[in-house]
Amino acid sequence: MVECVNVHKEFEIGDIPLSVLSGVSMRVESGEFVAVVGKSGSGKSTLLNIIGLLDTVTGGEIIIDNVGINTLSDSQRAILRNKRIGFIFQSFYLEPSYEVYKNVEIPLIIGNTPKRERKIRIDECLRKVGMYDKYKAYTHTLSGGEKQRVCIARALANNPRLILADEPCGNLDSVNTEVIMQIFMKLKNEGNTVIMVTHSHEEAAWAERTITLKDGCICQWQTKIT
Repeated sequence: MVECVNVHKEFEIGDIPLSVLSGVSMRVESGEFVAVVGKSGSGKSTLLNIIGLLDTVTGGEIIIDNVGINTLSDSQRAILRNKRIGFIFQSFYLEPSYEVYKNVEIPLIIGNTPKRERKIRIDECLRKVGMYDKYKAYTHTLSGGEKQRVCIARALANNPRLILADEPCGNLDSVNTEVIMQIFMKLKNEGNTVIMVTHSHEEAAWAERTITLKDGCICQWQTKIT
């Protein structure tokens, strides 16, 4: 599903290059739930952004569904990102002046989904995360846990195979964290691939496999024993 081959990423601070990822190689199979952990500055969010086509590599290659993304044009990357990848962020990034359904509709509009089909997809996604009763609520009235469930519904709108979650429970209490993790487990059991970045080892324990980054390098792999 996703393969990183000797991935490097550098940023320039003035004239000084800063290495954030140094030769990361990993493979995530279709239907896996994988957690990427590490301290702040370890490169985990940068890696997720590169996999999600929000950033580009300095060196190495990213392969998604057997397609090398380095050679894709900007428009091809945008289509791939919209149709095959769902994003969930710690800070939600919901439009507060929109109702819940309108927030979930955004990626469908971008993807030119017909209006009738949009309604069906929004209903399905909100029911899946237990937020159908908030269909007409404005997002600024929701709790943190409810906002994150709307984010998950939005991520699922175009029925992507790959779900990328960056610190999805960083702003949530333990009760809401468990609700979100249960949803991720359900998505994984339905055949979705989930890659979650987190600093929390308790959250990472839900995943089948944990990859630990340190100073931009993979320093540990751990597979859950069931």
